[in-house]
Amino acid sequence: FIIGIVFGFLELRNPFDGRIKIWITSYLLFAIGLKGGASFLENFGYESCILLTVLIVWGLLQPVVSYTILTRCINVDSATAAAISACFGSVS
Repeated sequence: FIIGIVFGFLELRNPFDGRIKIWITSYLLFAIGLKGGASFLENFGYESCILLTVLIVWGLLQPVVSYTILTRCINVDSATAAAISACFGSVS
């Protein structure tokens, strides 16, 4: 992060080509996912099941509710409402 800030202030060009960026991004996603998954597995219990159920239901309901509100209350066209609702549903 600090290197990125320094590059931004000095207006330097990014020395990494596309392949290295893709590799670093993939490595970080896998490392964070595996570390989080291992930690979750160690602490899995009843509360975790309830939390997962609530999160799944929320993830399914939020796009539907937002689409309904956008099309009926705010009068947004269907394509725009679907795009906005899809953004609400794609929480990492």
